[in-house]
This record gives sequence, structure tokens and C-alpha cells, in this order.
Amino acid sequence: MFSKGSLLANTTLTSQIVLMNSEGASLASDSAVTFGDDRTFNTVNKIFPLGGEDSGHKIAFMISGGARHAPTGLLWERIFGLFYEECVKPEQTDFDTVESYAEGFIDFLNEEHNLPYDAPSNSLNIQESLMNWFWQFPPVQEKMKEKQVTTEFEKVIQLDYERLDIKLPASKNLNEFLDYFEGVLQKADKELGSDNEWKQRILRIEDKHDNSSKFVASLLTDQFNLSPKRARRELLRRMFNFHLAMTYNTTHTWSTSSTTIAIVGFGSKEIVPTMFQLNSGIISDPEYGCASISANFVIRNRTTLEDMADHRLRCLECGASLNQHLEPDEMPVCDDPHCAGHGRQKLALHSAPAFLVPFAMSSEIQNTLNGLHDDLRFIYSPRRKDIHRGRMNFPKTISEILTKGIIEELKDVSGIGPSLLGKVEEKFNQSLRDNIEGSIREVLHDHVHTRGEVVRRQKFRRVVMGLPIADLSAFARTLVNLQASINYYLEPVQSVGGDIDLVSITKEDGFQWVD
Repeated sequence: MFSKGSLLANTTLTSQIVLMNSEGASLASDSAVTFGDDRTFNTVNKIFPLGGEDSGHKIAFMISGGARHAPTGLLWERIFGLFYEECVKPEQTDFDTVESYAEGFIDFLNEEHNLPYDAPSNSLNIQESLMNWFWQFPPVQEKMKEKQVTTEFEKVIQLDYERLDIKLPASKNLNEFLDYFEGVLQKADKELGSDNEWKQRILRIEDKHDNSSKFVASLLTDQFNLSPKRARRELLRRMFNFHLAMTYNTTHTWSTSSTTIAIVGFGSKEIVPTMFQLNSGIISDPEYGCASISANFVIRNRTTLEDMADHRLRCLECGASLNQHLEPDEMPVCDDPHCAGHGRQKLALHSAPAFLVPFAMSSEIQNTLNGLHDDLRFIYSPRRKDIHRGRMNFPKTISEILTKGIIEELKDVSGIGPSLLGKVEEKFNQSLRDNIEGSIREVLHDHVHTRGEVVRRQKFRRVVMGLPIADLSAFARTLVNLQASINYYLEPVQSVGGDIDLVSITKEDGFQWVD
């Protein structure tokens, strides 16, 4: 039987942070790399000056997540070097903003390149990603006897359910689930069959990935002893192609080979630093390539007394204001139905006088900055992983206790007989208990997150605003070292550690290694 991570010896890069104010940026990174079999080496550089330290470009690339470019299997260091030699070095005057570097790099990855795209890496990563996606389904996990899971299918499979008006069943039976998914595919064919864009996308994906879908379908049919075999193989093949078509331009969160890339520094005409965050993964649809911009961080100098140096969010696509009070691991999503990124891409323009942006493994960093550890977030915002760990849904538990207590108290109230009490209890069970739970969650979120974590992080942001670059770098090193040290004592796999690489970038001195 295959297990997760068995198809590829994936490497994962772990903990980094970027601190940025109007003077410049400091980047800190550990040097650990972890393979799929939990072997860890503390010898990896994750920060790269574009063209080398003496190129004259005040730009750094920092990577977290997958250590290799998924479509080719090449190390990112080589990809950055090829980008410089082929696109940047011959056109020195074209890169006057960090945005031009980011867009040029995406064009290089997706269009203008001499990369070996006939390499088998993309197909292998597609196959592993499809298996990982399939393994996330509750009926599949139930079949594999891994653990008890919820039936919140929508959160797992990441499809456009609003468009298709699909609700998946609560059954944990794998064969029933596959039968139902066959109905989903039939409905999708009927609803989307007249959409020319959809038809063309399906044709492109079948042309590029049908062999991978067939291969994984055959493996899983044998693994789970599905029958009738031929029909199940064909159904799984169609499911996989459908999934690739529905997630053609996402950030591949279900893929183990995705990489986050931070491009930080100064363009030739910029006097304050900027950072672009890119997400890169497998190529699902060749029309959309393997990389896209997910966030842009710009320094906003105060111009009015009303500006309290807070953190502001806007959609990169349409400029609409986004939710300002997100949890640390939550990405803002634009809900404007007219926005090009609506329902799929998670894009944001971050504006503040200073930034503290951690990447990858950052639970201890976030704990320091926010004042609450990620493991305690279930107190006000229960998540699927907390439910899997057997943690209490705190608001729900309180609402159940209150409901039970109120019903018991009403039994002793004169004039309330069994009939009226039954109606009251029925009303609580129908809606009041859920309303109480929602109110408790809202109050807890407001006090713990909005008035607690957000306020505490703002205090750090105000301090970082005025730090000279040397202190900015020292603080960045401290935060990554904190993450590595606590990980060393608490985690069985030392996936964060080794020497801490430290870089500063200023307009005057450009890219400089501090350590």
C-alpha cells in the first residue's frame, strides 16, 4: 500500500521572516531542510541575491515550502540564476520597481524561458498531488483507518460549489461517496458543458495530464480494492481531471510541491522597499503556468493624523477593502463577485508603515507577536485540525451548558408546564442554541483576536517603524532563533534549525549579508 510522500522524496524549507520599514528590509532564515522521510539537514541557503551580491540589483529572493521548482525539478537557486542571465542581465534598465522584477520572473516561469519542461517532474508532482488530494476525503481516511474526521467535504476538496450548487453527502462509506461523485460529474457536464472556456480547459488538462490521472486511478483502485475495477478506474480518472480543471489557477494548497517566494528590496526608481509574495506549484493548466502573485506589501508613510499606522488590506485585482481582522494563518479573500479573482485567488495589497511577515513554520514567532499560541486558537475559533485532535469546541460547549441549565431552571418556574417547556426546549434545539454559540464565538473573537492579538501586533509594528537597519536585522534573527530553539525542544523532527542566515537590504548599500 502506498503512503503519503512515497512517490517523491519531497524536501521542505521551513522558517523565515521579513521585517521591513521605510529604511530597508531584513530577512532571516534557518538553514534546515526536511525530506519526506523526516531526514533533516542544516545546510541549505534560502535567501538569494539576484545576480549575486555585486550585480547592482537591490533585490533578494527568499523561498519557503518546496525546495524545488515543481514543473522541472530544478533547485530554485538555479532557476533564479537562469532568470537573471536570460531576462535581467541583458535588460538592466527595465527593472525600476520590485513589481517589474516579480512580473518578469512570473513571465520567465510561465512563458519566456529555456527551462526543461519535458522533464518528468511536473507529471510526478501531479500524481502525488492527486493522491494527496484523494486521501483527504473523509471516506478515504475512514477506509485507511487513519483517524476519525468530520464530514465537511467542502473544506477539503476546494471546488467551486456555489457555481455548481453541489452538496456532498455525509456518508463515510467510500463506495457510496464514489457513486455520489459520479453524479457530481454528470451534473458538472450538464451545467458546464456549454461553457467554451471550461471545455477548452478540460481538453488542455486531458492532453497534458490524462496519463497521470489514469496512473493514479489505477493505483488507488488496487490499493482500496475497488470494484468493478474498470468502472472505478474510469471514474477516478474523470474525478482527477475534473479536480485539475476546477483548481487550474489556485495556489495548489493541496500540493506537497508548492513553494512560497518572497521578492524583497528596491527597484532602481524606488526609495522605500517593497515585497511581493509569489506562490508556485505544479502546472495544472498550461494556459496559466506555475506561478502567480498572492500578495504585495508596500510601505505607507503617514500623511494624516487619522492614520494610526495600522495594517490595511485591499484586493490586488479590484482594490476593494478586505477584512482587516484576520487570524495569523488566514488569507484575505475578495468577495466582490465582479472581481477577476473572486472565489479562487487569495490576493491582497498590504499597506503599513512597517511589516513583520513570517513564512512557513512560524507558530512560536506568531505567539510572540500576537500574544496567543496557535494551539490555543480553538478557544474562540475551532478549526478542523482541532476537532481531529479531540479539542473542545469551546463556544459550542458553553452554549450546550447554558441551554441545559436554562431548561432545568425553567422546570421550577411556576406556570410553565410540560407542554410549554417542550416548546421552549424545541426552540432551543432548532435555533437558539446555535445563536448562543455564534454570539459567544463572536464575543470571544472580538476580545481575544481583534482587541488582543491585533493590538499587540500593532505595538510591534510601531516599534519596527523606527528601528535602524542593524536593530531590524537583530530582531529578525531573534524571532527565527526563537522558533528554532522551541522546535528543538518540543518537536521530534528538527525541521527548523541550523545556522541562521541574515540579510539586510537598503537603498544606499543594497544587498548585504549580516550573517
